[in-house]
Amino acid sequence: MCEVVSYMEKRIVELGEICKFEYGTNLPGRIRVPGAVPVYGSNGVIGTHSTAITSGPTIIIGRKGSIGEIHQSNQPCWPIDTTYFIDESFTDCDLDWLTYQLIHLNLCRLNKASGVPGLNREDAYKLEVILPSIEQQRSIAAYLKAQLTIVEEARIAAKAQLQEIEQLPSRLLAQAFET
Repeated sequence: MCEVVSYMEKRIVELGEICKFEYGTNLPGRIRVPGAVPVYGSNGVIGTHSTAITSGPTIIIGRKGSIGEIHQSNQPCWPIDTTYFIDESFTDCDLDWLTYQLIHLNLCRLNKASGVPGLNREDAYKLEVILPSIEQQRSIAAYLKAQLTIVEEARIAAKAQLQEIEQLPSRLLAQAFET
């Protein structure tokens, strides 16, 4: 990763210069038509529908409630009105890179609401980011995806080992009293 960063152009821009947060659209459960299109709320997938409102892979950003939560759909989807979304029609950036950048920006810190947490996109647009070339964005995203896959595999292995350890006392007792 050091090579990727060391050769990166250092162009600083505001987030609003490189993407647009589009409002999701209301879709109550009672009017959804069964289908394979994921419906996203601020916390992630909340159901399915027969049609999408996005044009392809999409970044979903929690706007109300779980503000700043970032989810990514690899297919067209329907983000509801508690979200913002970004698909390829609202940015020229690599969507994987932009997803990681949004996670890094920790948008939940921008909450100003006293009741239900809310994210104002104008506040988010003012955040500064380093904008690498599209090739560098793809390289960074590929690197992060590979590293995060390794981390997830290690987490799963550690969880399996923890389960084994938790079962060890009862196994030892069973062995001790079965002989």
